[in-house]
Amino acid sequence: AVHRSPVLPFRSAVGVHTLALLLMELQPGADGPQILTADALYQLGRVEEAYRLLLNIEHTAPRPPILARLAILQLHRGFLYDAYQLLKKLINSGDTSCLWPLLSVTSLQDRALLEKHCHTASKRILCGQQAESAIREAVAYLSIAIMTSGNEAIDSLLERARCYALLGQWKTAIFDFTAILKEHPDHVQALCGRGFTYLMLNQQKECTLDILVALQRGAEEVTQSMLSLKDKARKLVSEWLAQHCRSSLSETLSANPVPCREELLQEAFMIGGALMNTDCREPRWYLLYIDILLAKGEVNAAGTHLKQVFGQEPRDATAKARWGVVKAWQQNYKVAANYLSVVAEKEPATLDFLITLLQLVQRKPYPGPQCRWQRGEKGLGRGPLPQRQLSCCVPTKSLAYFSQALDLHEEQALLCVEAGLGTQRLAEMFLRFVLQNYGQQKLEKAWLLTETGLKVDSSHVELRRLRARIKREVSGPCTVH
Repeated sequence: AVHRSPVLPFRSAVGVHTLALLLMELQPGADGPQILTADALYQLGRVEEAYRLLLNIEHTAPRPPILARLAILQLHRGFLYDAYQLLKKLINSGDTSCLWPLLSVTSLQDRALLEKHCHTASKRILCGQQAESAIREAVAYLSIAIMTSGNEAIDSLLERARCYALLGQWKTAIFDFTAILKEHPDHVQALCGRGFTYLMLNQQKECTLDILVALQRGAEEVTQSMLSLKDKARKLVSEWLAQHCRSSLSETLSANPVPCREELLQEAFMIGGALMNTDCREPRWYLLYIDILLAKGEVNAAGTHLKQVFGQEPRDATAKARWGVVKAWQQNYKVAANYLSVVAEKEPATLDFLITLLQLVQRKPYPGPQCRWQRGEKGLGRGPLPQRQLSCCVPTKSLAYFSQALDLHEEQALLCVEAGLGTQRLAEMFLRFVLQNYGQQKLEKAWLLTETGLKVDSSHVELRRLRARIKREVSGPCTVH
């Protein structure tokens, strides 16, 4: 590798110098022997002689190999402005590949000077400038710095990757970020940079993964990086993180009893904190954090957050439903059911999730039947639907909610029915669907509806007759028990 090549031993340098002088005599005016002589003089420490020799060639016809050598010699001599001008000419020539062979005979000290000088030049160019031409010039200087270091200049790789992203060369930017992460997998800025570049490519999975790893390594630094994004990009990253957190939390709750162990919720707490720090005005992030607290069983902390952010009696239905969970933990089941019912009709999936935040002993006695009863009641037309529409607008899903409530806790469910639609009216609803399924010869489903309807009103004459008729008609391999 170029960056590991040793400087020529003194005796070898003397031999090369002698040979180069001979070639100069044989080929007067040719570039090759003169460049070889200058390199040998540099190796021998005769920098001034090498500089004067190259300067004479450069005056006649400036070429990239000569410009590169003069730039290094000027850095060595401490003439930084001249070195910068020479490097600028080299970059404008469009050919910096001549640096590769030159670096093999350049001292470690001078390579370090060249790397530092090019990185500094790029920062000076980028300071306050976002024009494409300026960014491309900065990339050229950074590329020289990276080349000089043997691809080990982390700061230059990071800066070049950002420049490529600004230029819209996202895959090239990812290549540079990845080069850093191969050697430094915990580099937070590289992880954020690559994650935000995946964002530009709309690669949600890759973006989310990089930001999550970065959060584990340095949450505060990631938060600052997210705040530096434009509004649209920041909101999209936040949405993706929240989606991942919600999904992960649901999986955790489905596989573990509440309250969950702290180690199962570490990632969720980390994401929730980052989201709130990134956008303190978004109520959904506070709701997410409250859900995580409830999953851990920290009911008092969840209640405190609810009160601080949404108030004791929030208007927001989803926030009010969280108060329902808190009340259920406090065994105030009547109030809990009332609060949870506000999401029963419009957001049944939210209700199902919130019920998983309760301990098993809390799920059975009240909130389940109460909320499922209210879902069914709303679906069956209590409230805005006129009475005359009930006979033609009864959704089967509403009856399914009643059935689930009866299965969860029959006694509580029947109390809810009596306080609402009434047992007779609900039994009539079940009768209608029994007749519909019976007419379609869906005997097994008709039987199940009959059984549930008789739970509601065990003395209902028509339902009892239908049950007997269905039992008689069912024969063969399909037996109704």
